[in-house]
Amino acid sequence: MKTRSKVSLDKPEIETQAELLETVAAVARDILAERDLKNAMDTELQQVRDKYQLDLADAATQIAAQTELCAEYVTQHPDLFPKDRKSLDLTHAIIGFRTGTPKVKLLKRWSVEAVLEALKARFAKRYIREVVEIDKERIIAARDVLTTEDLASVGLAVVQTETFFIEPKLEEQAKGVKVEA
Repeated sequence: MKTRSKVSLDKPEIETQAELLETVAAVARDILAERDLKNAMDTELQQVRDKYQLDLADAATQIAAQTELCAEYVTQHPDLFPKDRKSLDLTHAIIGFRTGTPKVKLLKRWSVEAVLEALKARFAKRYIREVVEIDKERIIAARDVLTTEDLASVGLAVVQTETFFIEPKLEEQAKGVKVEA
């Protein structure tokens, strides 16, 4: 693996078009080299994933099946656990039950709409959330209709920023890129 030294810029600024072309060529080469390195890394990582994927899947299946067998056994034998305890310290592991976080669940034969209506009737809107937010997509779509003054009067503006980029051409570049002034 190559080690690269930190890049030091000989000149802090570009003074001529030839220097711009030379700098852009260097950036394009570096971007392509970076892309090649990332591709090589991704290929190696995928090979490692592929190597272990089947064994990991088999292990997960085996663990799930054996865990289910143990859960069935201890469910049928609750006397194994000490009073007021949900775990048991064994030779090879601690086993037990974890209490999950509370969730709200629909009962059978209830729809969300029916629950909303029942909540409104019984508790007003105390347990109903209504999200109010700015519809930014609609404002952007209507930017031809809305004036700057219209938007400013409600504290908004539609802005677009520009970001400088250098995008190398993907075809193979020669090692020594010629710079023509």
